[in-house]
Amino acid sequence: MENITKNIIKSPHLGIKGKIKNLFLYLSLKRGVRRRWQSRYRRVLNANSVYNRPGDQSVELDHKKMWSVFQKKADITTLRVCHNISETTDCRIIPEEVFDTDIQPTLIRD
Repeated sequence: MENITKNIIKSPHLGIKGKIKNLFLYLSLKRGVRRRWQSRYRRVLNANSVYNRPGDQSVELDHKKMWSVFQKKADITTLRVCHNISETTDCRIIPEEVFDTDIQPTLIRD
């Protein structure tokens, strides 16, 4: 289980109803973001199939390992697109799904 969902379940500040509500909201947000980015990447890769060329295998494995804390199976599409556009590869490139679901909400609080 991912750390984010564990944190929601173990939260001492929430009752059972709050935990279930927050877990449902997080998982539905995560699913919606994943589907939206899959659709965007499908359009980009259909127009420019060269963007899906694999980069350095060790960097891709490091990227998967680094971001597997947020996703069970980390998506490397963002890494490949960035690599093929800029010709630089860094395992610290944040997958779009992780940024949208886990990082951005903590940066922008209304």
